[in-house]
Amino acid sequence: MKAIAWLGAALIQVSCLKINIFDSLMPLAQSFHNCALSFIQGHPSPWNWFYEAILIGRHEGLRSNSTLQSFYTLGLFHLIVGSGLRVLSVEKIIKALTFFVPPKIQSFFVVLGIILFSLFNRLQAACLRALISWVLTRKKTLKHTHQADLQLVVTCLCLCLQPQWATSLSFQLSCGATLGLAIASGLELKGFWIQRLGASLICTLTIVPLLFCIQDCVSWIVIPANILALPVFGGLFMPLSLLNIFCRPISFLTEPLFTFVFGLTDYFAQYEHPLLCMDERNLKIWGLIYLGSVYLVWRWFWPYWLRKQFVTNQLHLRAD
Repeated sequence: MKAIAWLGAALIQVSCLKINIFDSLMPLAQSFHNCALSFIQGHPSPWNWFYEAILIGRHEGLRSNSTLQSFYTLGLFHLIVGSGLRVLSVEKIIKALTFFVPPKIQSFFVVLGIILFSLFNRLQAACLRALISWVLTRKKTLKHTHQADLQLVVTCLCLCLQPQWATSLSFQLSCGATLGLAIASGLELKGFWIQRLGASLICTLTIVPLLFCIQDCVSWIVIPANILALPVFGGLFMPLSLLNIFCRPISFLTEPLFTFVFGLTDYFAQYEHPLLCMDERNLKIWGLIYLGSVYLVWRWFWPYWLRKQFVTNQLHLRAD
């Protein structure tokens, strides 16, 4: 049976290499991207560069933007250029707007929204990976699979569909963030905020080594900065960005909040002290090898009592 599964995976990969569906969809995605870009730029704002980056994945010229220098120092640049957290935010926003409709119709709107978001972002690897992950997590046969195992399956499936994603930094960061959140989901933490901070901590520790693809040095302040910034970007900046571009009159109330948060990053960046530097470091495919090692270490050394608690919870779910 395993041999048949491996053969099927190989056939899928060969077929995708011969008939690259993503290349055929790229002109359509570029058209969606250009329409969204024209819509955002139709109303001048000093924060349009941020809306373009976080909503439609337009990253041209970001590295030379002086406003983002503190984001490099604090290791937060990945939240703008390649975080699957944006897709999760889109899902939550759509669910909040369609709370009154039946679950099946709501799921349809969520899938449609993520597909459109992927097209606006020119089929970025992180967006498509999040879409595949969302579809698989809704399958009843996979409901009782641990999230970390499921994310490994999602990563392998994505690489079968598009092997070039193995060297994509946004794809690696998306894999690292979802793996960290999946591992955190197995922890028994009491309290909403304690659970959120714990998940952010594990997620940050998972992706910190990947930051060497973006910057030469990593400071001690990267960890607390990411722990605090992950929920802020996903739960605040994404909805406010959408609100600002669709309802420009209220931007004079919300954009000062962006100025305040970016000012805070400039302030905390002053306390930066490099702990580890790797000049001209480029992980490329080694980033996925590192993430695979994190998964294996978690799988081998996951405490027995946590594993027993997880199995007990799943048995209760099945009994219900």
